[in-house]
Amino acid sequence: MVPAMAREAMAITPPRNDTELWTWLKRVTGYKFAREASCPDHDAPFQWMADVYFGREPRVAVMGSRGSGKTQGSACLHWASGATTPKTTIAHFGGTMQQALQCQAYVKIISAREGLASILDGEPQTEKTKWQNGALLSIHTATEKQASGGHPHRKQADEFDLWDWPVYQKFLGMGVGEDTQTIYTSTRSRKYGLMYNLMKDADKKGIHVYRYCVWDVKAECVGCLKSKCELWEWCQGKHQHSQGHIPRSAVVDKALQMDVQTMRTELFCEEPSASGMCWPMFDPIPREGSNVTVAAEYHPDWPVFWGCDDNYEQPACIGLWQEDPNTGFLHLFDEYYRPHRMAAERIEDIYGDTTRYPYAHPEFAIPDATAAELAGALQRAGIPTFSPKSYKRSEGVKVTARWIRDGRGVRMLLIHPRCTNIIRSMGAHHLKEMPAGPDGVAMFSDEPEKHSDDHGSDMVSYVAWVKRHGG
Repeated sequence: MVPAMAREAMAITPPRNDTELWTWLKRVTGYKFAREASCPDHDAPFQWMADVYFGREPRVAVMGSRGSGKTQGSACLHWASGATTPKTTIAHFGGTMQQALQCQAYVKIISAREGLASILDGEPQTEKTKWQNGALLSIHTATEKQASGGHPHRKQADEFDLWDWPVYQKFLGMGVGEDTQTIYTSTRSRKYGLMYNLMKDADKKGIHVYRYCVWDVKAECVGCLKSKCELWEWCQGKHQHSQGHIPRSAVVDKALQMDVQTMRTELFCEEPSASGMCWPMFDPIPREGSNVTVAAEYHPDWPVFWGCDDNYEQPACIGLWQEDPNTGFLHLFDEYYRPHRMAAERIEDIYGDTTRYPYAHPEFAIPDATAAELAGALQRAGIPTFSPKSYKRSEGVKVTARWIRDGRGVRMLLIHPRCTNIIRSMGAHHLKEMPAGPDGVAMFSDEPEKHSDDHGSDMVSYVAWVKRHGG
């Protein structure tokens, strides 16, 4: 019975509304998804799937709890689109290889249902599934190489919070035209990671954000155990009638193996912990009393200096700074953030573009002590250099923290909101993670982790180091 209904739905009458799509998914794939959220301020897990399938939203971000079925739902959505939309192309990128393989595993499980293989063009492969109607699903690990090619109708970034910044930039370049759909799905596990920045700028970028947690995907409890339930402290019976697919026992099993903060972050989708962040007191939201404020605007009567972090393959970062002569506060008022430019070319880029950089030339620069080529280019341009002598990254983090917010609660490092790359880099700067302790709580070293988006944070640390004694 299922194969006949499936073939009819795929070939003759594809779903025309949300109810038909929900029914189609249940009959054809064998999975069902909650159409109502259990939490009053969340979205139904099925809603984003319907809005993407029917083309209502070109850009979508889905923030769901760990193990809530985001990848499973994605595989089902891929199947629905591939089976009912001839010649459509979909590219799914997993944040890790395991995540990518998990999506393909769901696709293969659906393909193995009786009769469904007959509409495929061969068996599903590790990296692609083809339908006889010309539709194609390709599945990749999120790497720069994988994201460099292809022009799919829909591209999806799964577990996006784990991605590297350069991969994200390559991913953005994929697409075939105005009708291209872009999907981001992830648990938000980092305080100021990629998912945080994506949601912060969602309105500006036209991204529709959907949120749901483990309560929204939990199956209904036939009988509420009340205080005998291990989750009673957090549930209090409010979620006994949830419409999801995950049994209570599975939710309990996850919760009991997590520390409370991780549980709140990854299951209940609450604000992530700042543990492990280099600068947990850094406030990236433009507002009064924040490190990010328009009060850092360029002042034409104050001298300018540059802070520099050198790179070629990844973006080199130049921060344009001033020091308030009245308070001694450091003002970072603009940035240069660009890859594949030689040191001399970067200086020419800033000097030559007076529309983008209508500022006085720097009186000096603070480059990385190891950047000999950059230091030479600066000096040839008539810019004296003062490198951070005896600099250590672990100590640089501590010195910078005192500028971000000192013991009195004063924020002496002010950054203009236009410095978006540096703000993101500082918010993502984190310590190296060590093996968890016997209680399962994550532990971190004093040394910051090297990562592809640390150029802005390193540049700020160089400046903070040189200026630590008012130099």
